[in-house]
Amino acid sequence: MTIAAKVARWAAVLPGGALSIALSATPAPAAAPTCRDLLVASPARTYTCAYTFDDGGEAALDFTFGPSADGSAAFTVAVQTLTGECACDSKGSAKRPAFFAAKTFSCVFRGGGSSFSVVRARVSGRAGDAIKQLSIWSGGDRAALGSCALK
Repeated sequence: MTIAAKVARWAAVLPGGALSIALSATPAPAAAPTCRDLLVASPARTYTCAYTFDDGGEAALDFTFGPSADGSAAFTVAVQTLTGECACDSKGSAKRPAFFAAKTFSCVFRGGGSSFSVVRARVSGRAGDAIKQLSIWSGGDRAALGSCALK
């Protein structure tokens, strides 16, 4: 049944043939939080990350997330004296993209010359209280795997 047919049907059964339509203001559902929503907060959130290197060695460092200086969708992560630039990964498809909307994220730490490190991970928990699937590549080689807990 078409919408016009439904309206005509209801108009016929209402007293006096009058048609009144009540529209309710239903708020749109809230968008799911992105990794940035969960990681960047005030005060800054710090996670203790434990990871294992590909040679069997282990380490733990604190990762502190903050907003980008330019107010963009990007954000920063500080690890000891290094600061990396991060962004939530995009999800969806080319026809229905959701840019910077995933709970997974990537960070790049630039070193001197052409050296760099890349961190990829997924923030988890309703309040972003953990980071899982932490992968760290240094110069293109997978260097470490681990996870993090909110400090």
